[in-house]
Amino acid sequence: MEKRIEIPWPSEGRYPPYYENYYKHVIRDMHILDILARQKDEVLQLLSALTPEQEFYNYAPGKWTVKEVIGHCVDTERIFSYRALCFARGEEQNLPGYDENTFTLAGRFNERSLRSILAEFKSLRESNLVLFNSFSEEDMIKGGMASGYNNAVNSIIYVLAGHLQHHVSILMERYGITGV
Repeated sequence: MEKRIEIPWPSEGRYPPYYENYYKHVIRDMHILDILARQKDEVLQLLSALTPEQEFYNYAPGKWTVKEVIGHCVDTERIFSYRALCFARGEEQNLPGYDENTFTLAGRFNERSLRSILAEFKSLRESNLVLFNSFSEEDMIKGGMASGYNNAVNSIIYVLAGHLQHHVSILMERYGITGV
């Protein structure tokens, strides 16, 4: 059995300031990869039994539907895990940012079944867990620039957990979805 490495809490200055909004959703006394694995199961459980009306619900005009919220989380997971891979492999170029609203609209998530979006999320999260488990302790503290901000691999892994939990909390509080 391979030894599991510790993934340190992100150091200030090694992540964009707005990540703080997401880090507050991360449990500090639990291994981050366990959190990511647990989130996968919780999200699938929370959203798998929604009715079509719930899937298309948005709590106010101009706000995303439930499908769009999950689609946004999938896009963010994919983009941020790519950043973590790039930095772990020594990429030195500034990686581009992305406009979440443009991506969500272009993703046409309301034209897809929620089942397919959740299957994509499940596959992506499982793939990312394998990827993150392959990183060394040295890889975890490597960093680079993305969207004009300094980022470290570990800061990206933690923000993925916090970002997803942020949106799950919104789904529960503002969209009325219950179950976890």
